[in-house]
Amino acid sequence: MPHAVANRLAKRALASIPRNTIVQSFLESDSERLIKSFTRRLAYLHDCGPAVEIVNDWLKPDGWIGKANCNFNPFGLEVFTNIAPVSPEKTLEAIDRAANGENGEVFASRQNPQYNEFVRLLRQLAYEPELFKSSAELICRFALSEDRNENRNSIRDVLKSLFYIQLSGTQAPMDMRAEIITELSESGDQDKQELAIVLLSSALETWHFSSSHDFTFGARPRDFGYYPETGEEVVRWFETFVGICTHLVLSGEPISQEAKRILCEHLRGLWTNAGIFDALEDSIKQIHQQQAWNEAWIAVREIIKYDSKGFEKEISERIQALERLLRPNDLLERARTFALSDENSAFTLEDDYETEEDPMSGWKKMQETTQEIAAQVVQDAELFNSLMPELVITHNSRIYSFGRGLAYGCDDKKKVWELLCVQFKNAPPEKRQFNLLTGFLSLCSESDRAFYDSALDSLIHEGVLGEWFPIFQMTSPIDHRGIERLHESLDTGKPRIQTFQYLAWGGNHEPISDDELADLLEKILSKEEGIGVVIEILKMRFFISKKESRNYSENLLTVAREALSEYSFPGGSKRHGGADFDLEQIANICLNGKEGVEATTQLCRHLSQAITENAIFVFDYPGLSSALARTQPMVFLEEIVGNSDIKDYQRRRMFVDGFERRSNPIDAISDNDLITWCDRDPESRYPLIASMIQPFSKGEKEDKPEWKRIVLSIFEKAPRLEAVLVYLSRSIRPSGWSGSLAAILEKRLVLFQSLYDHHNAEIRAWAKSQYSALQESIKQEREWEEARERKRNETFE
Repeated sequence: MPHAVANRLAKRALASIPRNTIVQSFLESDSERLIKSFTRRLAYLHDCGPAVEIVNDWLKPDGWIGKANCNFNPFGLEVFTNIAPVSPEKTLEAIDRAANGENGEVFASRQNPQYNEFVRLLRQLAYEPELFKSSAELICRFALSEDRNENRNSIRDVLKSLFYIQLSGTQAPMDMRAEIITELSESGDQDKQELAIVLLSSALETWHFSSSHDFTFGARPRDFGYYPETGEEVVRWFETFVGICTHLVLSGEPISQEAKRILCEHLRGLWTNAGIFDALEDSIKQIHQQQAWNEAWIAVREIIKYDSKGFEKEISERIQALERLLRPNDLLERARTFALSDENSAFTLEDDYETEEDPMSGWKKMQETTQEIAAQVVQDAELFNSLMPELVITHNSRIYSFGRGLAYGCDDKKKVWELLCVQFKNAPPEKRQFNLLTGFLSLCSESDRAFYDSALDSLIHEGVLGEWFPIFQMTSPIDHRGIERLHESLDTGKPRIQTFQYLAWGGNHEPISDDELADLLEKILSKEEGIGVVIEILKMRFFISKKESRNYSENLLTVAREALSEYSFPGGSKRHGGADFDLEQIANICLNGKEGVEATTQLCRHLSQAITENAIFVFDYPGLSSALARTQPMVFLEEIVGNSDIKDYQRRRMFVDGFERRSNPIDAISDNDLITWCDRDPESRYPLIASMIQPFSKGEKEDKPEWKRIVLSIFEKAPRLEAVLVYLSRSIRPSGWSGSLAAILEKRLVLFQSLYDHHNAEIRAWAKSQYSALQESIKQEREWEEARERKRNETFE
């Protein structure tokens, strides 16, 4: 029944039947479904006096729902959520009682198993200005109980949505939202202050607004929340929150740096979109007067680069003036800007950014400028020493160039290198970054090879840096001495074996000959967890374009086969990942011919063992399985297809299920090889192959499916045709599909029609029987689909 009619009838019933009679009739029915239907109807009757009275009575501390004190089972919570639109004030009071009651600390936290439902209900209650403050404060309590990086049903994300200038879902005025942020920021509690920064960032958002939240609430008329009607309202909003942010930056509180960061992040939007030029100029000047603000200079240059073409002359002049004010002119601030600013900073000191002829010119200029600044810094011992602690813990694309600049500008490379090493070792282990040191060494490899070689020689046995020696060796193309060092480093046992993966990246392995690489990989393979490193290096070594061809030394191919033979298909958290592609690349190169038989046998046995022990999913390695079937078809058939330890359902998932989305490994095996293998034990193998192949494919004409040639061969060769036909019958129905199954099956009728004239009477009879059965199945499926559509489109519940 349409809601308009149902609501009118419900109001008439509530007006004509005593309230207690109606309530007791439903509550005493002991039917949860009936009670839920009753409360769902009440949800649309907020303008009906008797309905409001019923709900208010229920929500009293001693009422039917109030007694539960918001500790509900799923049924109770659904009822509570249903009636909330009828009396938002009493609903909020009930939640507040629970949050401040005996178990309030647990209730208003993620420990509450129903926290998500209560938080989203509070968000809906916050729509009304008079309920906003209490609702938002309760959501804050929930939010403070979760990890700040929580991304599963994040309470903070729900809370943030209430503080956007639009699509907030609340009509609370700007001042009321600013009050919440101010109270959190002035609380003296670090967690609350951090939450204030999160909300402040939302309030400063100017770019993209979207929401996945529900804005409906029973039958109450609602919109998407506050929306500024005039430009003055927009300006007032952003000036208010910029003012709060500026105050926090200047306060010197622990959160001042975070406030500075978010103001900088929003600077471009606030200038270009919000147009609050006066407030921003005033804020920037106050903050810059207290301390140089290099990040703001970067943000201002971003505005000039991307947006200034659309500015009026006066606005353009004002932003240019801010750029000159903020520009880091002394060496210390220039060094901080170019070396220590975050990775997303894209700028140069020149006004000509990248050109159409050379889009990388801006990036190149930035690296050159960074190197020039570093060359000046290293000449000033006091300045250099003050920056070093930050330099060795900074990671960005420019710190490598800064390291090169230090090597270029210093007079005593050994002395500076020793200072850098000491500073690196003194840094907290979890913060150490290598790019500064590797940049320094890379320049030395070009300008002072003798020092470079001696520095690397000394690193092999060094305590802390020796753990990461392979990374330092990659700072120049690897020569014969470099290979010797890598062997020596492996012999010491100091480096983490994973650091040798750096050989795989950036072409570091390319200067090494196949045989020299084979010797090195052999040694890495002998180390614990070395096999993953070897696989990564070989994957990159063997990765070439399909148009290319390359011959590899037999030594390298032997090591590759040895690595595949030892691969054990880890399960659990290490299961699969990108290993399928890596192993496929290597298998394609090294497993062909008689030399690959033994390795393929071992690899297939490890794969089948992992499958039977449920260490991996059977469909985790489609690429590798196809490569094994293609390079060593007989081994694959014996060890995987014919393996009796692999259960029938596992085989089906591996070879048949989902063939529309991925290839069947058996497709990589020629029909001749399949028939040869089956003929060795035709009684069991022909039915087995029939159960594992996808027996038909799209035809060349009119997109009609056709039996594959292997099926026709099986018809001729199989001694037990009945068993083969059973499996072929099962293959007609897909394991997964989208759209109409009836339509899919209808297209496949032609498969059976094509066999009506087959010379074998048993096959002809089977085809006609299957055709009739499939027609009946299509009829039933179509009826079910039509019934489902009717139910989906015609129900009102």
